[in-house]
Amino acid sequence: MSRKSMDRRAFLRGAGGLLVALPVLESLACSSSSSQSETAGSQSQRLDVDKRLVMFFTPYGTAPDTFFPTGGTETNFTLTPQLAPLAAHQSDLLVLEGIDLVPFVKQGIDFVGHGAPFYYVMGGYPIFQGESTPGPGGMSLDQKIAQAIGQSSRLQSLPLDLGNSSQSPYGTISYTGANQPLPATRDPAAAFNKVFAGFNVAPSVVQAIHAERKSVLDFVLDDYTTLGNSVSGADKTLIDYHLQSIRDLETRLDNLASAQASCTVPTLNNPPQDPGTWQQGSGPDFYAIAEFHMELMALALACDITRVATLSWQAEMTFDGSLAGIEPNMAALQIDSHLASHSDWAKFGTIVTWYAARYAEMIQKLKDRNVFDKSLCVWFSENGAVRGNHSPYGIPYVLAGSAGGSFKTGRHVQCNGRPPNDLYVSIQNAFGITDTVFGDPGSCTGPITALNA
Repeated sequence: MSRKSMDRRAFLRGAGGLLVALPVLESLACSSSSSQSETAGSQSQRLDVDKRLVMFFTPYGTAPDTFFPTGGTETNFTLTPQLAPLAAHQSDLLVLEGIDLVPFVKQGIDFVGHGAPFYYVMGGYPIFQGESTPGPGGMSLDQKIAQAIGQSSRLQSLPLDLGNSSQSPYGTISYTGANQPLPATRDPAAAFNKVFAGFNVAPSVVQAIHAERKSVLDFVLDDYTTLGNSVSGADKTLIDYHLQSIRDLETRLDNLASAQASCTVPTLNNPPQDPGTWQQGSGPDFYAIAEFHMELMALALACDITRVATLSWQAEMTFDGSLAGIEPNMAALQIDSHLASHSDWAKFGTIVTWYAARYAEMIQKLKDRNVFDKSLCVWFSENGAVRGNHSPYGIPYVLAGSAGGSFKTGRHVQCNGRPPNDLYVSIQNAFGITDTVFGDPGSCTGPITALNA
């Protein structure tokens, strides 16, 4: 295959949408020292397209002072009753204590509402205008990662929600920019069709696409190896790094072809029904919809239909006898989660424990689909867990998975008042995004290095 027969478009298409074209080299073109530095810096951003991100949001924080593990050591700790459903996955967890809404704390505020902290947690920019604020000041973490690693997947991201509507700020946790919400899908049948419409590709087609991509990579590897013998030492370092990136891509394509060849579209039989309108609680199929959405997320991630999926839980969820299939002790609460978070922390602790059990189910579904090892799940909320309800202190974050070895799990980590921004820097770095800030630079001090393996 000659160089003329392989144009730039073929490079991009053949490698699954990932850049394999030659970096700018000082030996081959005149460039200033600044442009050389920028080029070298860009080569250090190796996007991990074989990794998966799940964002799992539940509202109103947790029951104060009874969420985080107590006693023991960082690696030897006992989960509280609120976190007990996660016991089977404890070695895969990072329980982060001491993530604070730093801009609010600096103002000496011990009580925050819902909209303002929610938008700060999503977009990383402090907002003090209260509940009427239209949205966060920047792109949400899931969308930043999706735009980086999801360009060549069928769906750049899969945002789902449960029982929310435009009346609630929690209708989506995904924002493509400042005050730009990405609508989430509520209805199970609509979500299923969004994921699988037109996906049923014959194995022979998958094999043909894989063969084309492999031929491109073989051509590039041979071409770059020859070129490396005739350039400067500095350029050879760039080429060697680029070659390793291409070899990594070759391995990922092998894994991707195997996953796609084994994925078949399931049959949609009697999906649970979404009520279609916002209401206090969400009708008798709420639990069934939750199960459906989580299974759909795991399957879409495993089949590489998407690499980023989000699930936002009902804000005004009422736990009462109208919920079919839910545990009797939950139906007996006879209280909505918002009211419980203000006035009955014992009942709210029971609600958080129920959410923890659903999070455990999400983790297990990823394990069952053999994608957990390369995944990171982030369970979080917008309110804190200490010093009273709706506090800016102790925002609950429970991470599951190492993101392909980027994080060292099985730990209860003290973060000592770091903002969500710093955690998000660490997460985006784990996916190959080399930015040292997320959101407002003034609210960000850098990655939380204690999380790394």
